[in-house]
Amino acid sequence: VDADPEYRPGWQELGQLLLKQNRTSEIRELAAKLCADSQLKAVGRLLSARLAESQSEFDEAITVLEAAVAESPSDLEAHSELCRLLFERGLPTDAEAALERLVELTPDDASARHNLGLCYERSGELERARAAYTASLKIDASRLNTRERLQQLSLAPVPLSAWHDEEQDTVHIDDS
Repeated sequence: VDADPEYRPGWQELGQLLLKQNRTSEIRELAAKLCADSQLKAVGRLLSARLAESQSEFDEAITVLEAAVAESPSDLEAHSELCRLLFERGLPTDAEAALERLVELTPDDASARHNLGLCYERSGELERARAAYTASLKIDASRLNTRERLQQLSLAPVPLSAWHDEEQDTVHIDDS
């Protein structure tokens, strides 16, 4: 990083190394230094968020990532980290909104579409989940986990209101 102070991957690697070594005070100093540099502020915020997460300060990590995304809307790494953390923390509505923004930014990201499908599925929006999984497979047909989720949804009972058939409580989708 001394040879090229604006080289973002170098700073990211240094931050990851310090995190692995649990050198908290040095991470804080580095993050503050990076945040003071307009070219490296995003790296500093990500490092701060990762430090907070490593110390189980999840709300702080989310707050830092939300600020990073607000300040740098095109920063895909901050978006991805925010989506992951929101999803893992069980905040499906927030994760869904963040993933929808990420999908807008990266329309060819099969993983983002798969994860959006998971959010929709968790919130009971099965048709939207199916559409997200299908879009993911159109991008990358080799995604076995996405194919399995889509198949499971195809076998899931559909609420009576979806078919207006009062003779049965539920029906199964036959996609053959």
